[in-house]
Amino acid sequence: LIMSGWNDYIENLMASHDGIKRAAIIGLADSSLWARSENNALFNTNDNELKKFVALFNNLNNVPSTGADLEGIHYIVPRAG
Repeated sequence: LIMSGWNDYIENLMASHDGIKRAAIIGLADSSLWARSENNALFNTNDNELKKFVALFNNLNNVPSTGADLEGIHYIVPRAG
């Protein structure tokens, strides 16, 4: 399967897995949003939230105690890494 870009990758991922409701690809270096699900499955977040989320990858051991926030929802992460 040849994909022309990250948006195609996300569309294919969501079409092939029923459990994936929304998706995004975020740049680790600068927290930029490379691609996201659209329309009824819009991945809706803001720059501040993305920066905080990407910063979690600097120390995954802290994630179970802090959790993660995306789309205005706080997620409990029982185990990271």
